[in-house]
Amino acid sequence: PLSSWALPGVPDENSPRVAGSHFGGTSTALPVFSKDQADLSVHAGPRNRSEAAFALSSAALHGNSDAGGSPLHAAIKISFLLKDFDPVVRESAARSLGQMYAALQNQRYAALVAPLLRDPHGATRAAAAWALAQMGQDGWPYVVGVASLLKDSEAEVRQAAVLALGELRCPQGADQAAVYLRHPLPEVRAAAIAAFGEMGMASAAHVPLVVELLQDRAPEVRAAVVEALPRFGPDEGAAYILVGLLVHAEPEVRDPAAKALGAFGEPIATEVAGLLAHRSAAIRISVLAALGHMGEAASQHAAVIADELEYPCGPGAREDRWRVRATAARTLAQMGVVALPHMPRLAMLLKDREPGVRASAITSLTTMLVRARASQAARM
Repeated sequence: PLSSWALPGVPDENSPRVAGSHFGGTSTALPVFSKDQADLSVHAGPRNRSEAAFALSSAALHGNSDAGGSPLHAAIKISFLLKDFDPVVRESAARSLGQMYAALQNQRYAALVAPLLRDPHGATRAAAAWALAQMGQDGWPYVVGVASLLKDSEAEVRQAAVLALGELRCPQGADQAAVYLRHPLPEVRAAAIAAFGEMGMASAAHVPLVVELLQDRAPEVRAAVVEALPRFGPDEGAAYILVGLLVHAEPEVRDPAAKALGAFGEPIATEVAGLLAHRSAAIRISVLAALGHMGEAASQHAAVIADELEYPCGPGAREDRWRVRATAARTLAQMGVVALPHMPRLAMLLKDREPGVRASAITSLTTMLVRARASQAARM
């Protein structure tokens, strides 16, 4: 059992008090702990030991030598708690070391925190991942262990691993996360995708694998891809894959692809607009939606979009056909001032026989009228 603050050979400060009780606090807003209250012995309660770890960390960071000593002395004391029998204390110790690591810059403490990635307590595993992320390249040797938390059974831990990998930005972490893109559980695949999004360009080599998961059966996985893709930067390879998915047979694949394309502009917008010649009304709807998500980046195609306002009713597939006109109306309103000359064509839809088309026309015309007045006011 731990019986004192000091390690052998390290002098102990006779501090009358230890200021600070929670992670991220300031010395002026925190309660005061006496030496006895902040004792690390087994006779002190877990709450006292947990608060003492945060107190020492905060005091050292704020230069309060009377309270916690130097960052090195505080870290040595806190490192005792990494093996405490109480999981909350272990969690506090890991977070405290992560908080003060900028003042330490000693890889030894990364090695001490890393075993907690396998702690039986979920919050402690999450705290270890967070702490290693604060250690920068000193945490890189343990990135495989951090990435393994992407398959953790607890959502909190998976999220901590996602954020930690994003902060570490280690190529080996990206390679390890790619392993979990094929995991049988959708929540694990989604976590791996989110990690790539947090890593951004550091994981750009794996973008094609991520894009393929837009065809995943699980909606949470497809949603994760849509959220992650814009963070990879202007990756044209991924964009062309998304364009190809716009003609997929299943709307569950087309819809997230259309949304993801909103992060791109030209020349991708031209590729997308070219698909308006497709014979399928359902695919034309997805193409129009993609152009709408691109907004003014696709404004040079406003005339082609306006042509879809006159998409005929015709026999068969009636519902899809009127939805083409309704979607074209909504998309045209996203094209900015370039679309204003097409307002008369849009107004013709106010007499459309389908109420959904008329409703879309009203909404779009209202948006465009507001934009027209704003443009006119700006010129005055």
